[in-house]
Amino acid sequence: METEKNQSGTEKAHGIESRSPLAANAAGPPQIDAGVMADAVEPAKSDRRSIEIMRLENIKLFRGDRLALDDVSVGIRKGEILAITGEERSGKSDFINIAAGLLEPSSGTVTFEDRDLYNCPYSVGQSMRTQIGFVPQEPTLITNQNIYMNIALPLRYHSRESEEHIDEKVMELVCMFGLENYLFSMPGETPIDVRSKACIARALSMDPAMLVIDEPFKSLSENQVDFVCDVIRRLQEKTGLSVLYAALSDRRHINFAHRIGTLRYGRLGKPGHTNMSRAKPAGAEDAAIHPHHSGVKLKVITSDEEEGEAGNEKKSEGVS
Repeated sequence: METEKNQSGTEKAHGIESRSPLAANAAGPPQIDAGVMADAVEPAKSDRRSIEIMRLENIKLFRGDRLALDDVSVGIRKGEILAITGEERSGKSDFINIAAGLLEPSSGTVTFEDRDLYNCPYSVGQSMRTQIGFVPQEPTLITNQNIYMNIALPLRYHSRESEEHIDEKVMELVCMFGLENYLFSMPGETPIDVRSKACIARALSMDPAMLVIDEPFKSLSENQVDFVCDVIRRLQEKTGLSVLYAALSDRRHINFAHRIGTLRYGRLGKPGHTNMSRAKPAGAEDAAIHPHHSGVKLKVITSDEEEGEAGNEKKSEGVS
């Protein structure tokens, strides 16, 4: 296994032997720059719209006199898992709610598959929102309906599928998340991790193009975190699902993602001052290998450099 030394002389392992997102927990929390993104996959040299399913551009959100989100811009690529990390009250939940189509920003735009999510006819907006599966921070289920009925709810309200198809889809998700023993249990009778998994299953019932989750691991035990990560990872690899989620800056929360962005005081992707940024210039390639991408090196970039990269791609297209 290769190692490298940062400026303080501390060695860092380049490889991770286990594929499990929890395998590296023993090493303690990672040194994530308070404003960088770790990028596991280089984008193809094509127009940004062809590789991004959603873009949040110049997003600002005021909470009274307080600026909760300050000029946040980021794109979520098709088929990727993007984590937005940060401490409490850093703006993560506001960011997630805006991306899910639930909270209109004070200014800025949100485009989903090249259409403005907030500046469109009502029917178009509703249609787009059915393609964005949302999981709230707290496992919220309808208390007077059992687990089966809760998972089936979006299909019954937003589709014209037959009961036979609905039953088939619900049972597929029930088996996927290991909920067979709780199928006809009421939410109040089930453990919190069961309710959390049922919420994720419900969000996937409409086969969305994108899954947006607010702190998906908050209500799960450590072994359940690993289980849910593997389920979503397999689904993402099979269907090309895009995933955006918010999480605390914790190793078990972020090793699941392809890219990582950090919110701090409402700002995303600005250069920080942790060991990672001191060890290498902003934009330099980091040698740590992502556990889900054996042999693929992570690249540390700032959001400003992401903008520059997109501009360079367009110039390259013009030359070719």
